Amino acid sequence: MNATLETNKNEFYPGETLNGRIRLKIKNPLEVRAIVATFYCHEKKKTMGYVPITIDEKRRIEELGMVVTSPVKMVETFSENDIYKMEKKIAPKGKYSLERFDFFFEIPKTAQPTSYDFGHDNKKIIWKIKVKLDIPLAPDINIEKEIKVLGL
Repeated sequence: MNATLETNKNEFYPGETLNGRIRLKIKNPLEVRAIVATFYCHEKKKTMGYVPITIDEKRRIEELGMVVTSPVKMVETFSENDIYKMEKKIAPKGKYSLERFDFFFEIPKTAQPTSYDFGHDNKKIIWKIKVKLDIPLAPDINIEKEIKVLGL
């Protein structure tokens, strides 16, 4: 089975339209419940906080010859969630083999730019398109592509 996901370009500004296409090249027709395209933004956030040092941890530190000067320690925690998500059904239930489906999404005017490093805001922002072939009684086929949203 061969399925490809294409976009009209890889970098977009907020407010632009992303045009996409999924091409299927399947030897034997495949029964699907639906083909769904999802455009989403995944955020990973880093926060710093304090937690108490346990008695055992204090003992281990002191055994190493170090001095515990505070009853708390600083730790990094990470949280991840999707901060934007839009889904579109691009094909209904049916059998598909050699098909092409076009779809589009509008980049929100307030879209945060793509960020791969934890900057001053301690966030990473990744925009992606995912197309899912929902196959009954079998693992779904997922194709994903990352796009870059540029800053204004």
